[in-house]
Amino acid sequence: MPKFLFITGTLLLLICFLGNEGKSQTTPIAKDSHGVMVLVPRLTMEQFYQLMEKDEGALWEGAHVIALNRGTAAQTTLINEVLTITSGRKAKSEEDSLHWYKSGHAHMEHKFTLPSFYEVKKENEHSTHRAVLGSLGESLQQASVHTSFTGHSHVFEKQNVFAPFFTMNGSGETYGNPFVSVDKREEAPGGYEMNGEKAFQWLRQVQATYPATWLVVEWGDFYRAYEEKVTSSVEEEMVAKLASFLRQLQKENISLFLLGVGSPSGQEKMIPFANWTVDRSLPPASFYSHTVQQPFLGSNIEIAPTISSTYHLSPHPSWQGAPLQRGEMDPREETMERALDGMSHIFHSRAVILSTYIGMLVILLVGSFVHLQYTKRKKSSRWLKHAVLAGMASPVVFVIVPLFFGRELTSIPLYVMNVFVFSLMIGMIFNYFARDLAVWGMSFFLLLILSIDIVLGSPLMKQSYLGFDPLIGARYSGIGNELGGFFVAGSIIFLEPFVREKQISPMGIGFKIAFLILLGAPIFGTNAGVTVAAGCMYLVWVWLIYKQDSSNSYLLFMLLPLGGLVIIGLLWFMQQFGITTHIGRFFQLILEGNWQEVISILQRKMEMNVKIMKHSRWTNLLLTSYVLIVLYILIDNHHQLSKVKQTIVKAGSAGSVFLLLLNDSGVVAAATAMFYLLCARYVWTLQAKLEEK
Repeated sequence: MPKFLFITGTLLLLICFLGNEGKSQTTPIAKDSHGVMVLVPRLTMEQFYQLMEKDEGALWEGAHVIALNRGTAAQTTLINEVLTITSGRKAKSEEDSLHWYKSGHAHMEHKFTLPSFYEVKKENEHSTHRAVLGSLGESLQQASVHTSFTGHSHVFEKQNVFAPFFTMNGSGETYGNPFVSVDKREEAPGGYEMNGEKAFQWLRQVQATYPATWLVVEWGDFYRAYEEKVTSSVEEEMVAKLASFLRQLQKENISLFLLGVGSPSGQEKMIPFANWTVDRSLPPASFYSHTVQQPFLGSNIEIAPTISSTYHLSPHPSWQGAPLQRGEMDPREETMERALDGMSHIFHSRAVILSTYIGMLVILLVGSFVHLQYTKRKKSSRWLKHAVLAGMASPVVFVIVPLFFGRELTSIPLYVMNVFVFSLMIGMIFNYFARDLAVWGMSFFLLLILSIDIVLGSPLMKQSYLGFDPLIGARYSGIGNELGGFFVAGSIIFLEPFVREKQISPMGIGFKIAFLILLGAPIFGTNAGVTVAAGCMYLVWVWLIYKQDSSNSYLLFMLLPLGGLVIIGLLWFMQQFGITTHIGRFFQLILEGNWQEVISILQRKMEMNVKIMKHSRWTNLLLTSYVLIVLYILIDNHHQLSKVKQTIVKAGSAGSVFLLLLNDSGVVAAATAMFYLLCARYVWTLQAKLEEK
């Protein structure tokens, strides 16, 4: 024990003396650079595919394409989506529409001001996300890039315009000429129709006036068509007209962007984004997102840094995303469409499958508890043991099913049946071959599969219903809280053989450190909450093992606070290697003394946990497992469990509480951890009953 504390203290001192040097960057001035974005409100992914295939797929030439998720700081409205994209982090507005006021006139343009800008700005500054409105336009203007817009999405007398948000500065001001590119026609949907030739001429005139420009064309025909519910034939004409305009711009020596916002139907959790660089000879390819790390999918907070990088500018300090990079995958021949359809299917079917799964876990826990308390028949106990082991195997099955089916298995009943059958088979195999070691063997199997997947970059978790949904955007890499809870509970059960005579062997300590690295390192699990909770659980376990020795009481008193500091220090130390993650950025905020941002992040995570607790099905599993563990404490004397197993259940229960308190979706991690521990306890108790004569 003294050796353990000496090593702990040495590590803490070493970590405290390590520093992290900051890097200063200067913003270069963009010269002779012209960028144009065609902004299309209500453009769906299906219409985007049709658009790219027009004129025998001519628009694919030199195109980089990707779909983007649509996370915002509130409901996914068109205004919130536009504010998020242009702020580089989640933003919102309480108003459904924001109106611009013409406040001046310049050559070919008018000056526009957003009257409610400072109200919306203050609203976001006081939110937990702290988005900086106008940061895209402001950063471009500071680099001597002239920003302006044309076009609108007015529907008869109702005014709607979204392009100014992409060009406004930090004071809510921008230049533009919304009407020069739009014809007023009573027979057109919404009373207006885009004129591509007029828009093209206006773009050329502005580009000839300024050495560097960022111009946004709001192509409002699709918005008007959606509001007026036009026929499919009219929609097809609109797609062809937009394709013609893009082909015209494609021939110019500019960096061209296409962005759809506010997609109303179909894959509504995604919006299309495309870029044609000045070098049109490049073959078509997907963008690659270092944030999302999935094929053909990025995050909407990456648009601002991607546009900024076109002018060779450093990202605004408030932005959270990174510039999209050219990928290697060819998006044609329905490759992109199939990949995104799979993600969309998981998003839409996730609630049904997980609700069914959680319900089965609750029934398993309650049924097993009742059986253990009131039934003594050995035959039924054997079948119950199979069922409980199947429940313990289920997280592994959720991970490995995509290995065989990918995202192609779209039938929900078939998916649920496969999970049920595979789980039961694995449970029976471990029960037959492992017998007394079934729980340990299952935990080893769980840790092995999850660890391999984490080391390989989580390719299976990214496609699993127990993984993280990239369309929701809460997490994109590492291990999520669902499987994180299973991992933490499985890890302490796995460590049982490494405890002998009130001591944890050096190999056991080594495994603990390895598990913490797997959970917290930037190149592996990148889950700070689960890492710290696991470390605290291990400390409680050490305390339970050594507390029987009264000579170690003063050392044990020092263990918990000192060990907690070492765990946090180890987590910080791991962030110094590999890519910069949200954990590394959080530590950087602490080191910089940016306590306001730190408090906002912690507040946002607590709010998320409370929200999930109120509305998630996982709360049912959490409450059930916690009630059952309390009943066990009240009515069971643990006489059927060894002392080591008793300490595992106690420390594991403490670990579940730590998971609940230290995660933004702690309800989920705490529920899965406690479920797994209860299942282990059930199997141990059933095994003891079956061995009774």
